[in-house]
Amino acid sequence: MENESIVLVFTLSGLNETMGNRFVFFSLTAMYYQLILLCNVTIIYTILSDKKLHQPMYVFICNLCINGLYGTAGFYPKFMYDLLSQHHVISYVGCLIQIFVIYSSVLCDLSTLTVMAYDRYVAICRPLEYHSVMTNQRILECILFCWLSPFFCMCLGVVLTSRLTLCGSSIQKLYCENWSVVKLSCISTTVNNVIGYVIIIIYFGHAVLIFCSYIHLIGKCRKSTEGRNKFIQTCVPHLLALFNVTVALLFDVLYTRYGFKSLPQDLRNFMALEFLLVPPMLNPLIYGLNLTRLRKEVMRLFFKKRNGFGESQLVVEKEFTASGSLPNGVAKTTECKQNDDGSVGIIPSFWAKTMCNVNGTLKIIADARHSVAKDINNNFPSILSILLSHAV
Repeated sequence: MENESIVLVFTLSGLNETMGNRFVFFSLTAMYYQLILLCNVTIIYTILSDKKLHQPMYVFICNLCINGLYGTAGFYPKFMYDLLSQHHVISYVGCLIQIFVIYSSVLCDLSTLTVMAYDRYVAICRPLEYHSVMTNQRILECILFCWLSPFFCMCLGVVLTSRLTLCGSSIQKLYCENWSVVKLSCISTTVNNVIGYVIIIIYFGHAVLIFCSYIHLIGKCRKSTEGRNKFIQTCVPHLLALFNVTVALLFDVLYTRYGFKSLPQDLRNFMALEFLLVPPMLNPLIYGLNLTRLRKEVMRLFFKKRNGFGESQLVVEKEFTASGSLPNGVAKTTECKQNDDGSVGIIPSFWAKTMCNVNGTLKIIADARHSVAKDINNNFPSILSILLSHAV
């Protein structure tokens, strides 16, 4: 038997059978990780930068995305390094840190989904009390609960694991996992098992709270069309995220506890990685695509310059006196704005050619995606001759 004093590093054997395609896996992993970063950072930045989204539901979505970045940072950099290395090892301290980061992130996901269910319950079942219940202090308490309870649980688990005398150093997974380390112990692990089951029961209680809140929500929303629409828009994404995290965690627990060594290595790796692959990507997509206000703000973020009539727009100006009459067929409109740089733009939803009277100057604005002459000829025949004569 190995003495625990010399177990300074662990060997990760999950990649042994897939090293032939390691460069392909590295390329795919690098692109996927960058996509995870992009999606989550986009949602976080959109929510933080727009004061209209500084509401409890969006704050919790932001917290979910921050947690996704935190959890994946504990796995992907080390995994990509291992794909390029011939030796897949991790230090004893590094292993414990990875256990803490990955699994506190999973528990934080469940805690966040729990407070989100509570938020939806108050918003739909007790709408008149919503703002008095979901105060800034209550939101802060919910955020602290989402982070501190997983940190406490995982600190306890890691401390109990670190006291064990180990008789081995090989972990048959792609990353360090608490139960895999505990199984290497030479001494009794009863305390570890009891604490592990207590943590499972605590977070099973989270799931019970979520289901109870949704029983009330479904009963409330069936009574009106508006309630059903609100449920579909705000609660269905939450249910999808909950299902996603639950199934991913179930895969990991089944694989960790029962092994399934008869299954192919690639399938076993996927089962072990499912909660690190799917939730961090799916969560921002679910909420970013399903919540109308958030989706609009994300689109505005990416297409702000286009909607603000930057380089993709052509502005053709022709000055008229403030008292002068408008050309035939042209109606004055107020659907316009003056940008910070002094140029004139149309409100983002207004994609028609129009004319704006700004400070006594009549400005003809045309979409540059089409021929200006053709558009003006089709829509403003009386203005075409004025523009051509001015050009000459």
